[in-house]
Amino acid sequence: MFGGYIFIWLIFAGIVLKQTKLFNIEYINGMKVKRWNWISATILFFPIFWLACMGPAINDIPEYLRAYKIIPLTVSDLAIYLSTMDSGQGFAIIEWLIKLVFGNNLTAFRVIIAIIHSVPVILIFKKYSESYWVTMYLFVASATHIGWMMNGLRQFIAVVMILAVLPLMIKKKHIPVLIVVLLASTIHISALFMIPIVFIVQGSAGNKKTMGFIALAIVVMFILSKNPALADMFLEGTEYEGALTEMQRMGDDGVNPIRVLVSVVPVFLAFLQRKRIEREENRVIHICVNMSVITVGLNLVAMVTSGILMGRMAIYTSLYSFIIMPYLIRNAFTKDSQKLVNILMIVLYFIYYCFEMGVL
Repeated sequence: MFGGYIFIWLIFAGIVLKQTKLFNIEYINGMKVKRWNWISATILFFPIFWLACMGPAINDIPEYLRAYKIIPLTVSDLAIYLSTMDSGQGFAIIEWLIKLVFGNNLTAFRVIIAIIHSVPVILIFKKYSESYWVTMYLFVASATHIGWMMNGLRQFIAVVMILAVLPLMIKKKHIPVLIVVLLASTIHISALFMIPIVFIVQGSAGNKKTMGFIALAIVVMFILSKNPALADMFLEGTEYEGALTEMQRMGDDGVNPIRVLVSVVPVFLAFLQRKRIEREENRVIHICVNMSVITVGLNLVAMVTSGILMGRMAIYTSLYSFIIMPYLIRNAFTKDSQKLVNILMIVLYFIYYCFEMGVL
């Protein structure tokens, strides 16, 4: 099974690192929480990084390598090259900067991109998750590392750029967040979708704005299920014009319902604990729950349109559900049952990974 050794590493390294004192103690609402430090967090993540930059060139990687080779070196040639692009100029500039230093070294290109992907993920997960190990396991078991660090390289840079400003979202510093979103849109135009989202997720968990988004998603789901070509009308004039109809013609029948069910899990647990969440007034939890609600809405729409195109939008919000799962499990179950629930979660998510990878 591709990348299966990472699961072995997570278990082995997790057990070993747990015995060390490479963590910091924090108290959140009177609860003692062990935060992994940079050393232990990086050690646990390292095989994921290694696979991303040293693994086989699968999925879209060959196309990225081909594009990297043709990036011009001079500023004047780069300006001409950028003028021919409809979008993604920011990513081309990143490629150019890498090429200025490392030339046509394709390994260096993959390493730098993997570093850009990895650092924000490690930073935010270790800073805000009550259990970095569980969060990282969910990251792997959802095949995010393969689907994005080894496939949608350009879009995932935009995703982690926005993830990196979660501290600013928490502090409601909207202007800096919007600036980062606009910069991310020069990497991948789909990042513009996050402009309304950064406002929608503010407020209490499951507030009227996020629930309204779900209601809208359900309405859109039914409309598009009857007339898929209607979605293409909203994409006219973009690089994705006509893409939905073409993808469906080629057999893309939308996101698998199992993925939708998986995305519902944190939302369901949060619903059961909505009163506790409201009392604690933890802005991290509120934002992450609302992001999870939006993920469900996006997956519902993608289920009846395109798993390849529309399904890709959920990556902007799905990472936040990994952050809150340890919190939700701790509060939803007794201390004695938490171990059993965690074991069950590990097994079920591994089965889900096997399903996503085509093993089952």
